[in-house]
Amino acid sequence: GYKVNLLGSFVIGDADGDGKVDVNDVTSTINYILNKPVANFVKEAADMDQDGKIDVNDVQAIIYKALGK
Repeated sequence: GYKVNLLGSFVIGDADGDGKVDVNDVTSTINYILNKPVANFVKEAADMDQDGKIDVNDVQAIIYKALGK
């Protein structure tokens, strides 16, 4: 579903902000966790469990969503 933040609307799981949830979101989220620079990273979208932090649980949830599970 869509959520709204200060930047506007975004799709939960769409960590790279391109409008769809796919393997690129998984890669972006892993890079964010590893403190590698990520262009256009949408932290609120990557935080799948909405616990305020980005971690392996969010990566797993993005994978499931990207696979349509």
